[in-house]
Amino acid sequence: TLTVPLALSTFRDYAQAWLRSLGQKATATREDYRRALDRVWLDELGERPIRAIRYSELMTLIGNLAVAGKTLNNYLIPLRGVFEFARRDGAIVTNPASALENARVQKPAPDPFTLPEVGAILDGLAEREDSQIVGYFAAAFFAGFRPSEQIALRWADVDFQQRTVRVQRAVVRGRAKDSTKTYLVRDVELSDRAWSAIEAQRAHTQLAGKEIFWNPATGE
Repeated sequence: TLTVPLALSTFRDYAQAWLRSLGQKATATREDYRRALDRVWLDELGERPIRAIRYSELMTLIGNLAVAGKTLNNYLIPLRGVFEFARRDGAIVTNPASALENARVQKPAPDPFTLPEVGAILDGLAEREDSQIVGYFAAAFFAGFRPSEQIALRWADVDFQQRTVRVQRAVVRGRAKDSTKTYLVRDVELSDRAWSAIEAQRAHTQLAGKEIFWNPATGE
């Protein structure tokens, strides 16, 4: 017979405890999990004793969700996490969500811009926007930075002798992270076009010694 403390017995109790345990996860990831639980699972399961919830019930709930496959798969991640947390805590013997299968999702083939298209985009920006905006997107096109990584690039990351930039941090939803999405530091060798974009920023932001790319409208 399982004995579960009264203070930690419902699905909501374990959902909150599981979220609190994710301190090593990125803030954006924790927020996504919290939203998924609030949006989908807590209304139906929140006040239920977690040991009373069955696989068949979860399948019924999933069958009633009118969402795309990728969205469903994202919803299943925190659901599985809550039940696994409860299992390891001794509240349940088996995880009823562990057998839930992900929806099959077909990934579209990559469709990158051609060089003429890139040129047209940059020319169009140059007609309407500040030169720093053009430089930002030129660096994005020709160096291939992830947006979260490019926003976080600092002048200290630039090797002017080797014409490289070290990618080692990110900014996600306005919050700085001391790691990249892949948790790998890499040095990016810059093409002539990408290097020109970095060089052009020196007059605007290098003196401050912080991030390379600022918003010219706000100075942030």
